[in-house]
Amino acid sequence: RLRERFPNAIIIITRLWAPSHFIHKETRMNLSAWAEQKGFGQGFIHNPRFRQAFLEDGEDNWSYVYGNPDETINQYQKKTAEKIGAHIVKMNFDDKADGPNGWIARGDKYLAADSFHLSKGGHAVLAQQIRDIVDRLGVPKERTLGQFLGTDYCNSWFESGVIDKGVEYSPNGRLYMMPHTDKYVLSFGDNDDNDTIGEGGWVKVSNPSDKIMELFIAYMTTGPTPSKYPKVEVTRKYDDKMKFILDPNTIGWKDKQVHVVRLAQIGTINPGAKHIISFRPLEKTEYPFRLVSIAITPVNENSNEQFLRLSGPKLAIS
Repeated sequence: RLRERFPNAIIIITRLWAPSHFIHKETRMNLSAWAEQKGFGQGFIHNPRFRQAFLEDGEDNWSYVYGNPDETINQYQKKTAEKIGAHIVKMNFDDKADGPNGWIARGDKYLAADSFHLSKGGHAVLAQQIRDIVDRLGVPKERTLGQFLGTDYCNSWFESGVIDKGVEYSPNGRLYMMPHTDKYVLSFGDNDDNDTIGEGGWVKVSNPSDKIMELFIAYMTTGPTPSKYPKVEVTRKYDDKMKFILDPNTIGWKDKQVHVVRLAQIGTINPGAKHIISFRPLEKTEYPFRLVSIAITPVNENSNEQFLRLSGPKLAIS
């Protein structure tokens, strides 16, 4: 869809790596968790004692999950780049751990204090690679703006703090800046950052298109478990039997301390329909349920998104 909209754009796919991508062949523990268990803390990649301990453990005991070019994520990026004419920019890596150009030394240079995100130097290296691509290809003086083959409606107030007129919410809804951030969220009731279950609330959305569309919501989560957010029961008012459970835990971050947005698909919405979506917290937690966006998109027949009825297994909606 991005290529449809910007047919002449230079699209970059970044391939990054982190110590958590290394897995012990026997215990299946990732390297970040191993370092934490050994007492090296989050900044272990910058600690010479970590390097010594890792080498003593034996680097042959570890495998790099993205080292195989046939790995699913590598093949996915390759095929995507070929399909849309994108360019893959790779973070510098070396198969060997030790030495001045080994991945431990590179990690010390390219990773930030948390041994995960890029450092200023890491950003600079990637930026230079991207700049080289842009300089080589050049940027067209005339910009071409194409048309999406499908139509979608996305209402996100996470950055702007503005909820469009197409979305209504219950009288107890409160749009505010999340504490200690510059991000905006929608919660229901007066409570925040306390240990009460809190009130439920609702939002009303409409499908202005002439096609059946998929309905998504995005909400805040934390990790690792247990989450600081509650499990929430979601009910589609046009059908009280259609209920979902939102999992408040992050996915894909393993043992990292994160506070991020998670997307959930909650069924479809008919052409021209207006639906009320109700949210009911199911437990007491430190933070109240926080909603950040609603999106209506064309039905994707190949979607991997999963959603579960309340009566089904209590697995994550992702």
